[in-house]
Amino acid sequence: MLVFVKRHNTAAAHHLVIEGSLFNGVSRDEFVAQVDPHYLSYDHYHFLKDGTARGGYFSNLEYVRDKALETSIDPMIIILLTQHMGYTDVTYNQLMWEVNTSLTYGMKRISYFTFILEQYLLDDGWTNAFMSYTGEIWPHYYDVQKLNAWLLPLGNELFDKNSTAVFHLMERDYMMEQGCDPYKGYGDLGEVAGKDFVIGFFDDGSFMITNKLWGEGENGQNPFEFIDIKGGLEYFDPAAAEWKDAESDGIVRKNESGNLTITFDGGEGILFRIAPQA
Repeated sequence: MLVFVKRHNTAAAHHLVIEGSLFNGVSRDEFVAQVDPHYLSYDHYHFLKDGTARGGYFSNLEYVRDKALETSIDPMIIILLTQHMGYTDVTYNQLMWEVNTSLTYGMKRISYFTFILEQYLLDDGWTNAFMSYTGEIWPHYYDVQKLNAWLLPLGNELFDKNSTAVFHLMERDYMMEQGCDPYKGYGDLGEVAGKDFVIGFFDDGSFMITNKLWGEGENGQNPFEFIDIKGGLEYFDPAAAEWKDAESDGIVRKNESGNLTITFDGGEGILFRIAPQA
């Protein structure tokens, strides 16, 4: 897993503009075909100062994932870190949400916008990047340091896997963004119960479940129930960088119906699999 920080004034030929249909008069598909980039990169800053979220986040992930699979080019997303213009000062849970939803969609590289703020940006109200041009370190530096401690081992585990499918588990399918598919049961996961989750599957049979709520504390907690899986569920523990039994580690618990359940925190995502046969 490659993790980057993006400086405000950098640009590169791998960068893919996907919000419009054209990039300097060239369609997105033509851009990819002509440039043949080393990886597909794009920005999407999701969280706004007024407390709302900018639309199109998952539609953009769908497009870049599909194009990456079509061309065998690794996908990369640049996510919001710094408060600027109409974008908010993101919380740790919101940062975790951005990272985990991206991993669930098979992103191979993640970059945080932005690294250093120079004086003209500070004068324009930008704040809480990694640091200022004078070397002053801001809180987001420590947020990303904490996040990267689990992102790097999880990203390394995911890096050589290929995304095979992504679904959204919603109370109402019409609430999904354009291009997204509703979850109806897939792979080893089978039937489940819950709402507001995105679920990504990989070519080794593993699957990542991410909470689409990003609130802190109780505001972000979200229950999930495994109906078809009765045992043998493993999760990837980033702290140990290894697979462990989810039930014996207390990650999941059985309810009165004997089904495995888990309550996710806001923005939390976990990589699962069925234990391999000996």
